Amino acid sequence: KMKKKIAIVVGGGIAGIISSLLIKKNFDDVYLVEQNKKIGGLFCSNKNDLGLTFDYGSHFLRGTGINELDEIILDGISEKNWLTLGNLKGGGYYGSKLNSQTPFLDTRLLPKEIYQKGIKEILDIKKENTKVHNLKDQLHSIFGNTFTKYIFEPIIKKKYFGCDLESLSIDTHKSFGLDKILAFTPEETRERKKQKIFDEKFSFHSSQEGHSDLQNYYPKKDGIELWINLLKAKLDAAKVKIKAGVNITNIFHSNGEVQSIKLSDGDKINCSKIIWTINPILFSKYCKLITKDELSGP
Repeated sequence: KMKKKIAIVVGGGIAGIISSLLIKKNFDDVYLVEQNKKIGGLFCSNKNDLGLTFDYGSHFLRGTGINELDEIILDGISEKNWLTLGNLKGGGYYGSKLNSQTPFLDTRLLPKEIYQKGIKEILDIKKENTKVHNLKDQLHSIFGNTFTKYIFEPIIKKKYFGCDLESLSIDTHKSFGLDKILAFTPEETRERKKQKIFDEKFSFHSSQEGHSDLQNYYPKKDGIELWINLLKAKLDAAKVKIKAGVNITNIFHSNGEVQSIKLSDGDKINCSKIIWTINPILFSKYCKLITKDELSGP
């Protein structure tokens, strides 16, 4: 009898939901594990006694431009129930200053000598190194050592993950809108961005420039959780097994291969793959070295 292929997806936010849908075609069973009582992560809504709906966390659904993903996330989004909002203006707060024109970090707020050193490094980079092994390598390759040290490391390490950049996967910074930086004057930025290598690193100084063709959407009623309900229907149709309101207590592995996980409700699920979509520090916490006796035990 052929052994069932089972995958565990940890984290019931958007990354976990989409991951579950994408990999289901390659596995007999997929379990989506979420510690909260319902999935959705930051895309959740709450209705008060007056019938008014409030979102907490993220608010808008946006297309990605990637066909395979958009076929999933935009399915069911119709003019009848959804508003199309086009491009939305963004802002950000960095260096004790509010920038109402762009959400990207303004490197000019760094001390002058650090800013100038960082700019020199980034302009001297003629080609991005594609053979990188972790986030720190990648950021050095794209933005140079100085901006990595003074811009990205304090934010990603101290604010988001609490671990060294070497411990994080490549492209992690893009999850937080840190894929570009602000520098120069608006005029010089426009000139620099005519070169592809700089266009991918520097942002315009205003959200009025460089508009994307991607659209933003918001429900006409019931809040953004309406989107999560649409995705949950897809999970149910794909027969993804949702385990909500539980935590992982142990990950059992041998010779570099995962064997099973144990949940806080006492369930033990055999598996051959784990997709981890939440804080990687928790992975190292739960992925303890398990003895062969424990692995073969009840």
